[in-house]
Amino acid sequence: MNIVFITGASGNLGRHFSLKLQQRKTFKVILLQRGANTVDSIKWDLQTVNVNWPTLDKKSSYWLIHLAYDWRDKASLENNTNYTGTISLFESFYKSFPKGRIIFFSTTVSSEENKSSYSQNKNEISKWIRANKQVSFQCGIFVDYPSFGQFNLIRFLSRSPIAIIPLKNATVQLSSRDTVLASLIKLITQNTTVRRGENVSCASTPLTLSALHKRVATIMGNPHLLVVNIPYFFAFVILLIPSLFLKNSRLLEKLNGLRFNKETDNNILDHDSINISIQKHLMKIKQRQYILEATLFFHVFVRKQNYFKIVKFYTRELQRINANNFFTVNLISLIPGRSSKLTFYYLLLPFLHRPFIHTYLRSMK
Repeated sequence: MNIVFITGASGNLGRHFSLKLQQRKTFKVILLQRGANTVDSIKWDLQTVNVNWPTLDKKSSYWLIHLAYDWRDKASLENNTNYTGTISLFESFYKSFPKGRIIFFSTTVSSEENKSSYSQNKNEISKWIRANKQVSFQCGIFVDYPSFGQFNLIRFLSRSPIAIIPLKNATVQLSSRDTVLASLIKLITQNTTVRRGENVSCASTPLTLSALHKRVATIMGNPHLLVVNIPYFFAFVILLIPSLFLKNSRLLEKLNGLRFNKETDNNILDHDSINISIQKHLMKIKQRQYILEATLFFHVFVRKQNYFKIVKFYTRELQRINANNFFTVNLISLIPGRSSKLTFYYLLLPFLHRPFIHTYLRSMK
């Protein structure tokens, strides 16, 4: 039995990993989270000193997957709970399960040169991992749908005719939750394939930031995106003031992450599997757009529901994904009468970017 402890289970990655691993019979998942101790969870946060670990079972293998991170803590390294709390957790786990293994999640942007709080924390913790012969797991930009993190900003900028970005020729690597999960399962079930203290990764073939923007823009129906570069220091000055007010956006950290990003090529899975999975997740953006446009068409044209109630619900989502026919279908929907609406729809069909229902049905085949 593989007993897996997971921190950060309330986050995007931790929630996905814990749910998927719980479905496998050879895994027992125990969450380290705020709240009372239960059979499947242990009360813990980054300020916890003594962890109430379960009794050691010599027949089981013990794993700790560490994902938790407090973005609000910007203190110096020696006073930062992300560093002190993580080291305390690792030492407590190592003491309770001497043969247990720790998988620490890091990224390709953590390095000595990157002086951001996030990078320095990750880099120093990685040193402890290597010294104690545990596993550091490096990931790139996650491109899953629904999108989160840095990919949200990339999608937003790729909607415009012109994307003005810093360091457009900087190389980045992509990851997806599915491939990272598959790598974790392979790592746990075949733990002899990775030497202790070795860095492993789950990242795509490197590509430039400009190429990534154009790739996303093409999928979103904006194939003629023009990417304009801003020099690093100019971008730093521009983002300095907004970052003081929008602290949660971590603009300067993202900028430094691009500047000091380092390529990694120690994947557990083969490159083809990772690249295919990433392309599949990118295509979900387009499929989601088809579904929303077809749903709006169905509600407004077929079921004759109140136009303003329907649009109030769908407007935000359709605008967010940059639905190409959004304003056209709004104008047609204002025409009174179902027959009139359908007539105008078919008259304007040749001028629409793509037919709503036909494209949707083709995408579902």
